[in-house]
Amino acid sequence: MNIHIQKIGSGQPLYLLHGWALNGRVWDPIVEQLKQHNQVTTIDLPGHGKSDPPLSGEYTIDNLAQIISQQLAPNSILAGWSLGGLIAIKIAAKYPGLVSKLVLIASSPQFANSEQWEHGVKKSIIDGFANDLKQNYRETINRFLSIQTFGSEQAKPVIRELRDKVFANGEPHIDSLSKGLKILKNCALWDDAAKINSPTLIVLGEKDTLIPTDSGEKTMETIPGSQLKIIKGAGHAPFISHREDFIKAITPFLRK
Repeated sequence: MNIHIQKIGSGQPLYLLHGWALNGRVWDPIVEQLKQHNQVTTIDLPGHGKSDPPLSGEYTIDNLAQIISQQLAPNSILAGWSLGGLIAIKIAAKYPGLVSKLVLIASSPQFANSEQWEHGVKKSIIDGFANDLKQNYRETINRFLSIQTFGSEQAKPVIRELRDKVFANGEPHIDSLSKGLKILKNCALWDDAAKINSPTLIVLGEKDTLIPTDSGEKTMETIPGSQLKIIKGAGHAPFISHREDFIKAITPFLRK
């Protein structure tokens, strides 16, 4: 299967994994700065952007991690945002030799709430998006992007940026979108997170309504030796809304 990647810059490899319904172009606002010290590779997740969906039809967190791991060089830095963060957690736990450092952006080991996890998104909300996806997937994607900006100090420019990038690399596959929502609804990767031995930085937006800052403490407790950075005033896409603050937060960690 074809996985679309784009490389730029030189230095230690840094791979960026985007969130649900988007593609590698969502990282455009920060790639120019990151490439000054790293070889930056953006990856379109399977079924997103220009990447094919899995040939087997399987769209599980384990299968996605296995597919993406084949694109990584050993001892790379891996950064994942939202759904991309879940995949990054699975890769770091399952293929430790590939990940020298891990950056989780607006992500935690569990996206949806449960009896054991009160900080997640209500499963009924995810089910609503899954049902609406069958009727009008473009409108459903736009609504999902909109809730990512709730609370952000820069909500309007962020939603414009996200909407500009969502189809920048082509149309996502509806089946992959549907199965991606199932991953967001059902994944609980706490056991995987506890196995991670790579230095890990967790970056959360202070105003994020999807992955609230309270989740960061639990994630930090679960991943041994991890660090937590909160971007003040930011929502679910801090690398877009607060680009300079985001770069300042991650640069010391990347250069260690």
